[in-house]
Amino acid sequence: KALKSKSKQPEMVNHKEPPAKLLARLYRTEIKSYYKKVTEARNLFPKLDPEVAYNKCPQLKRLLDTMLGLAVAAGR
Repeated sequence: KALKSKSKQPEMVNHKEPPAKLLARLYRTEIKSYYKKVTEARNLFPKLDPEVAYNKCPQLKRLLDTMLGLAVAAGR
């Protein structure tokens, strides 16, 4: 829940508290645990929905659409 409020504008990276530091703080305050990047990423990554990122991030959408277009064109 705490992370959802931070993802309103996912392309706006907070350089004072980048994503890994944000996750470390949220784990400490919300879960009362420590964020272990490699271990937790292995658990969190399968739960990600690329469609959500595609729909929320205009720059990611353009990048993926361009990549898909190039792949389709190369396959002809």
